[in-house]
Amino acid sequence: PCMTKSHSDTHARDDRSHDGTVGLADPTDERSNCGVGAVVDLDGGASHSVVQDGIELLCNLEHRGTTGAEKDTGDGAGITIQRPDEFFETVVDDLPETYAVGSIFMPQDYGLRAEIVDFVEATLADYSLEVFEWRDVPTDNSELGQTALDSEPNVQQAFVAPTEPMANDDFDRALYLSRKAVEADIDEIDDSGRFYVCSLDRKTLVYKGLLKGEQLENYYVDLSDERVKSTLVLVHARFSTNTLGAWHLAHPYR
Repeated sequence: PCMTKSHSDTHARDDRSHDGTVGLADPTDERSNCGVGAVVDLDGGASHSVVQDGIELLCNLEHRGTTGAEKDTGDGAGITIQRPDEFFETVVDDLPETYAVGSIFMPQDYGLRAEIVDFVEATLADYSLEVFEWRDVPTDNSELGQTALDSEPNVQQAFVAPTEPMANDDFDRALYLSRKAVEADIDEIDDSGRFYVCSLDRKTLVYKGLLKGEQLENYYVDLSDERVKSTLVLVHARFSTNTLGAWHLAHPYR
């Protein structure tokens, strides 16, 4: 089962105080906002079909997302899935029992990226965390418009584990605090705005970008892999209003 609704539908609205238009706001007007949807296996089973259904749902939200004048550059689209352990066990060596995955946008410049890697690792170490693996996420940009290509980041996954025994709550707290610490000082190394942590979590993982919904699966090769399984997914197609589309502004957020 899945559900789609616009952002304007997700907030309860109390219209009891008036019967009609107030100023420029007419409560009967249709609203054209971003699209959001979820797919959940109610029996609790994790499968690739849930991920595929989420991607199909995202494609069907085209009327809730948009593009600019360039038809091949969307305003942003993405998906949140549960951490796909079966998949990661085949692409990462010696996964520990307790770990988290960060989905991170990086600059394309290799030298600058190496500086950021050192900085991230040193900052996380302050919170008793270790980045034990960096994975260069495979992407295919052949369908992207020039605007998306011009600002395309390098996409990395950081695999993080505690360096000392931690309860899950303590691990989650350390992940949050270390991410905030990285974000607070990253401008000292890179002020271009290309660095962005899409997610850093023990349970979930985000794939997103300056994409149309129909481009997401082809851009992120991982999403076509049968070993990428989830019990639930959340998808989002962005309709830019007061800000232009950008890779980091695509949803879902962490």
